[in-house]
Amino acid sequence: MVIPHPLSSGIVNSNRERSNTINDGAIDGAIDGAIDGAIDGATKSTKTKLAILLKVILENEGKRTPDYLKITNIGSERTIERYIVLLKEIGFIEFKGTSSQTGGYYTTQLFKELINL
Repeated sequence: MVIPHPLSSGIVNSNRERSNTINDGAIDGAIDGAIDGAIDGATKSTKTKLAILLKVILENEGKRTPDYLKITNIGSERTIERYIVLLKEIGFIEFKGTSSQTGGYYTTQLFKELINL
């Protein structure tokens, strides 16, 4: 079963248990604030999409670009790749694993500290 994602027209799998902390509106605000503080010059639309992707990565750590494309529905695979590069550059996410086929993306400790998680 899929349900609408609260921040976009994308979808999130509802069969994964999510903690009440992650679903809290305060987390959404903290993510938005972290994105605003870290990225200058991006449009509001881009910042919104980055926040959506970042929240989805937080809720679904260990997945790869095609997985996040399906979950968020915020653009093409190339767009998701660009957003991931940007989030890695500002230190909010990192890739863990020995290869692109077996690894996945995770939020960093820095990001978790910024949003008090």
